[in-house]
Amino acid sequence: MAVEPATVPDGGQRCPAGGGRGPPRKRRDRLRPADRLCGGPAVIAGASKRPAGGFTLIEILVALAVFSVMSVMAYGGLHALITARDRTEQAATRLSELQLALLLMQQDMEHMAPRSIRDEYGEPEPALAPGDGADYVLTFTRGGNNRPRRPFRSGLQRVAYQLEDGELQRLIWPVLDRGGDGGAQKMVLLRGVTDLAFSFLGGEWWDAWPPPGSKGMADALPRAVEVVMTIEEWGTVRRLFTTPTGVVAPAGPTAGAPGP
Repeated sequence: MAVEPATVPDGGQRCPAGGGRGPPRKRRDRLRPADRLCGGPAVIAGASKRPAGGFTLIEILVALAVFSVMSVMAYGGLHALITARDRTEQAATRLSELQLALLLMQQDMEHMAPRSIRDEYGEPEPALAPGDGADYVLTFTRGGNNRPRRPFRSGLQRVAYQLEDGELQRLIWPVLDRGGDGGAQKMVLLRGVTDLAFSFLGGEWWDAWPPPGSKGMADALPRAVEVVMTIEEWGTVRRLFTTPTGVVAPAGPTAGAPGP
């Protein structure tokens, strides 16, 4: 006689009486009540014993810390490169300005002309006249300025160098015997100049020209002119320029040699 399967209140069916429950399980295998109904473990969809993937909070914090340190190092290196580039560009610009100023001086000295003038007050002024520090540091007549459109005018000009508010300035008068001081064209050659001095080579070195005690030398030119500038970045800069027509000035008791 067959045995009917027992029913449960929820309408489900239990395993037949006497049905095997399978081999005994170890205690660590904990099954839910439904797993024991038919003598074996129930298969649950989506169940997995592998741990969930991802980073822990500590790992994320460590990664952020490493990234922050690397970012700071990269920014510091980039900032250093930009600063070095800016300083290099500034130094190159300053060097170009100095070279241009010395080039203009060289051209002016090489075209120096033995031609004295009369100033705005009608007073005679020698071809080359160093200043006394209150006005222009050096004034002289310059030639070589050819004017094809004005063939009836000479190519002579009056050139002056002065130091004002730390600026080395170059001034040009298109006419020599001028009746006023309003026609000068000013150009700033170099900034950051703290001192400017000239020395002149005749028979020996002189700090003034024409040499003291000399007469009848208003149109005389020295053999060479030495310029000494003191610049903030580079200190003392010396340059020697020759003139196109130099004469030997008579030696005098006040002659002085330029500094080393």
